[in-house]
Amino acid sequence: MKLLLVFRVLQIKAGLLAWGALALAGSGDPQGFRDYAPVVSVEPILETSYEPVMHRTCADPQALAPGSYPVASTIGEDIRHQIRLFRARDDCRTVIETDRQARVTGYWVTYRYRGRTSRTRLSYDPGSRMPVDVNLSPLP
Repeated sequence: MKLLLVFRVLQIKAGLLAWGALALAGSGDPQGFRDYAPVVSVEPILETSYEPVMHRTCADPQALAPGSYPVASTIGEDIRHQIRLFRARDDCRTVIETDRQARVTGYWVTYRYRGRTSRTRLSYDPGSRMPVDVNLSPLP
């Protein structure tokens, strides 16, 4: 009775090990399995976009402020200075500039598996190693 119980436990453990091996192999396809390859280099792929940015700019009334000019010697000169200050406040315009923005859209990844170097594009940085599917096929 004890021997039968031990045998049954061993059968269950063997079944679990076989199931775990199939899970590690990916889809359970007997022609392939999953492994890890060391990453040789990672290069970010940048996409540059140019966005129009509008802002309003006005003449600096402080540049024409009373302290920036000598004291007017005549009343007419002082009135002209005040007119320039008034016009400077109204001298505004809308300026459109281009704002350059770069964002990472993917990565060129170079990796080595069993002496063979390959390059692929990924949407993420895999770090120091990356998963690879290894497919086996018979030679003719």
